[in-house]
Amino acid sequence: MNHGNNFITTIDYPDSWVTLWALQVLGTLEVLSILQLPWTLQVLRTLQVLRTLHVLGTLQLLWTLQVLWTHQVLGTLEVLRTLQGLWILQVLWIIGPVWSRG
Repeated sequence: MNHGNNFITTIDYPDSWVTLWALQVLGTLEVLSILQLPWTLQVLRTLQVLRTLHVLGTLQLLWTLQVLWTHQVLGTLEVLRTLQGLWILQVLWIIGPVWSRG
């Protein structure tokens, strides 16, 4: 595991979705080998799209994909209630790398 990203595992939310989405933005597959999730292929497919959107720096599209992907994986709209708070954390985290690339 890349120890430079250790803070990901310290986010105190009950959903493994937070960790999955964060790792997708970072473009790493390391965590997938220990998650043993039945929708690993879907995660990999989403990861490829997220990489493209991240390169474009299109945060609005990233957020839209995040909502759609979360709804599809969890099969419920209940999680949307927590997305706004999580999205703020993710934007703060993404905006640095995107802007630093210039």
